[in-house]
Amino acid sequence: MESGSLTIPDSAGTLDVAWATDTGAVRARNEDRCVVVPLVGGGCVLVLADGMGGHSGGAEAAEAAVSAVGAAVSGRTGIDAAMLEVSIAAAVVAVSAFPASVSGSPGTTLDVVGLVGGEMIAAHVGDARVYAVTAGRARCLTIDHSWVGEEIRAGRLDASAARGHPRRNIITRAITGSPVAPDVTGHAAPAPGETVFLCSDGVWEPLEDDELGALIGGGGDLESLVVATCRAAIDGGSRDNVTVAAARRR
Repeated sequence: MESGSLTIPDSAGTLDVAWATDTGAVRARNEDRCVVVPLVGGGCVLVLADGMGGHSGGAEAAEAAVSAVGAAVSGRTGIDAAMLEVSIAAAVVAVSAFPASVSGSPGTTLDVVGLVGGEMIAAHVGDARVYAVTAGRARCLTIDHSWVGEEIRAGRLDASAARGHPRRNIITRAITGSPVAPDVTGHAAPAPGETVFLCSDGVWEPLEDDELGALIGGGGDLESLVVATCRAAIDGGSRDNVTVAAARRR
């Protein structure tokens, strides 16, 4: 398990930020990537990419995507929807620039969350998720860009099918080097004691939302909480890499 933490000043107080990632019990290598980019003057951007398993270059696509987003937002003094859309476009260009030696169709999911003061903006492509946690209750802020997610929204599948369905891993929107439209949404930033976190599908698939809320929303050190969440996903039968990046307002 790899993990880390930062304390980031912000105009609305202080943000405790932590992340953890692990290959998990099944996969041969970790194709998840995450990064935290502090912004000039306070606040930060959280980035999480999950390289598409079974595709050549999945890990490389995830690495290229988070690096491109990090470069696009580094040195910024604030956040807005246009900035996040530019960062997603930069990730698309980075993935499209793979050398010919990478065969197959490399791709990755991508979530980018900017936190400054009382404002939070999320940009989302794929089936990783962004959650807000208040009083130990987790609320998902994104929709899954997957075959199962579309079937659920169309009313042809029950919502419980999102976890464990045999076709759940069919992604319908991803960063593959072709132009893609992210979902960009604005939200109230975490209030004191509240947390926002990003997680790959290897985390949310084996853990129900109430479990995620109890784990991330527990008391104590945030890094210990995100590590415990990744371990709980592995112990719960995750068959994928597991990654969590979280920010909690003091």
